[in-house]
Amino acid sequence: RPLALAILRFPNISSQHPHDMPLSNKNGSSANCNNNTDPPKKRNARTPEEELERQIIQKLASRSYHLPGYKLFRDWAQYLFNNHPVLGICFHHKLHPLKMRQRLIILLGSFFYGVAITNVIYLWFLGTGRDDQEEVFALDLSANGQEEEQSYSTSYSVTSGLLMLVTVGSGSHAIFDRFVWTLSACGCCRSGGRFGNCGCLGGF
Repeated sequence: RPLALAILRFPNISSQHPHDMPLSNKNGSSANCNNNTDPPKKRNARTPEEELERQIIQKLASRSYHLPGYKLFRDWAQYLFNNHPVLGICFHHKLHPLKMRQRLIILLGSFFYGVAITNVIYLWFLGTGRDDQEEVFALDLSANGQEEEQSYSTSYSVTSGLLMLVTVGSGSHAIFDRFVWTLSACGCCRSGGRFGNCGCLGGF
């Protein structure tokens, strides 16, 4: 009998199914469970400016001759200022992964390696008993004028020690500089690199 009275007083209660009733949140506003929501955006999406900076950093680390949007003269200037061992200390690109401190260390390391390889070659000649002043070949730089009095004869002698420094010393020095640059700039692992998210050299 009480149930019948409740149905008579509130006839709409019995006609509504629980699943048909709107849901309400804490603020009292109703919400529909079947609302269509937008697909979530990608977390790692980059803006065009960030993508451009990423490309520039990667090219600077690999000592590229061309940067995006640069013409011939600007490419020549940026390559000179970014890769010169002395000028690059103060005039490198603001996005370059190698800053002033790293460039000073690289310059000092290159200087000390040059001194070391020179001493190694000298000690090799001294230890093997070879003469570093032995002439290998000579360059004749003579110039003949119209008259015999204006004839000049000059020859330049290339010794075995000088030839060893120019070939072995300079070649190994170039390899050392390139190795140190690649290890410091790390075009793959630094910011903008292919594996930049790993941060393997982020602390250096």
